[in-house]
Order: sequence, then structure tokens, then C-alpha cells
Amino acid sequence: MANGIKSSGPRDRDRMRAEPSDLVIDPDATLAQITTHLAGLSRSTGRSQAFEVTVAPAGTVSVRLRPADDEPSGSIEDALSRALDRGRTFAGRTLDAEDMLSADELARRLDVSRETVNVWRQRRRLLALEGARRGYRYPSWQIGSDGRPWPALPQLFEILGDEPWTVHRFLVQPHGALGGRTGREALDADLGAEALRAARSMAAGDFA
Repeated sequence: MANGIKSSGPRDRDRMRAEPSDLVIDPDATLAQITTHLAGLSRSTGRSQAFEVTVAPAGTVSVRLRPADDEPSGSIEDALSRALDRGRTFAGRTLDAEDMLSADELARRLDVSRETVNVWRQRRRLLALEGARRGYRYPSWQIGSDGRPWPALPQLFEILGDEPWTVHRFLVQPHGALGGRTGREALDADLGAEALRAARSMAAGDFA
């Protein structure tokens, strides 16, 4: 799911005019990513797309599509609602996967204290994905062959915008710049410099 947003649904132009394609939006997708995707949707359907973003005092963000060009917005709002639901489902499946560890489990594997794991998470030396029900979960595969976290992780966070889910996507998706390897496969193969170049390319908008 490149950049946290993916199109699915009918590709026939006439059908898309009547019913917009579904969107899959990761809960951590940025405003720029949503805007870029909707611009592409507008070009492909020939219909204007408009939306409003609301940021609550608690920091929660909601996106609501509204009518554009006097077109009814109900079907588009339904599509966005379904997209957010799919994003939450994807996040839940990822967090519940067998390769996800709790802080205590990762501490035992690294032979460090839970407090050290928390400090390393805060310093972006460890990748941790936060869920609503189970707190932070740590991919077990981020430990290198030397039994320590990948040294390139802090730089990946700097390049990709300090978003754990964005870093996770980079690590699990194949990249043409890495010869079809995923980010984690490149880091496992000691191709840290190549992985960082691919991350910079991704951050610049090149997802090949």
C-alpha cells in the first residue's frame, strides 16, 4: 500500500464517474499524501474532489469529504468511511501478527531491560507500532544478525518523517531501487546505504 493510500474498485471510467473508486487510507497517512491521491482521483474521474480536515484539541484528526462542483458527496463520504475502516483493519492485522513482540518479549530477546527498550523506542533506535488495545508492538525482524537493532533505523525515521507506520511500510514493501528487495531484506543484507537512498527516493515521491 504505497504511502499509506491505495485505490481499488472499478477502473471503468463511466463507472468511476457514478461511483468513486475505493480508497484505503492508513490511519497515519499525512495530509499531503491524501491530497496527492485525491488529485490523481480527480484527474482520472474528471470530477473535482474536496475535503475538510478537523484537528481536535486532543490531537485526533478527521477527514471529511464535501460536495464539489455541486455534486452529491454521499457516495464519496461512504467510500472514505470504508477506506478508514480498511485502514484500521490492516493496522489491527499487522499488530496481531505472530512476528510482533511486546516490550517485555523484545527486552528478553535483546537481553536488556524493559526501560532500555522504551528509551530506544523514544530515540527511534527501535521501530514500535502503537495499537489501541495492546500498546506498543515491536516487529521481531528488526534485530540484525549481530543481535542488535539495525543501526540505520534512526536515519530512516529522519528521512521518512518520524512516522512509525511509514517506516514500517518502507521496510515491508519491495522497492525497485533495491532490486526488488524489501527495506528489511536490504538491511539484513548489510545494504544500509542503499536502503537509505531508497528511503530518500520514497520521501521525494518516487515509489518505483
